[in-house]
Amino acid sequence: MLKKISMLMAVIFVVFSLTAFAAPYSTYGGSYGGGLVTVTNPASSTISSYDAVHNISGYAVAGATLTLYRFDGNGYNMMYANGAPVSWTVGSSGMFVKPVALYRGQNHLILRADYGESSQQYRFTITVLSSNLLDLINSFNFEKAD
Repeated sequence: MLKKISMLMAVIFVVFSLTAFAAPYSTYGGSYGGGLVTVTNPASSTISSYDAVHNISGYAVAGATLTLYRFDGNGYNMMYANGAPVSWTVGSSGMFVKPVALYRGQNHLILRADYGESSQQYRFTITVLSSNLLDLINSFNFEKAD
């Protein structure tokens, strides 16, 4: 009986001591890969908003780990909220929604998906505008006007 208990304890120790691959602290600033994650909000790689919190949403391979990175002037580094990395695992439905706090001005972000040996990055920029007149004028895209 003692042998069975010690064997069970050894198995439990091995199972709980296995570590998963963690996302790196910083990442290359480009988009690459495909097939792991599709971002539906923001709908394009560059958007403007008046909201200081934006819901990033889409769908990904169930079990994929998603991590957000922000450009801080020296490169894209992992975002933190309340002292913890902004990182989560996609559930069995494959859908995700993550509210993200943004700074006023341009927020250059990367969403990185990791699943097994595969990874994918999606780069986008969200510009948070203030409600003053200059920001309202700058928010118009005159290049696409008909």
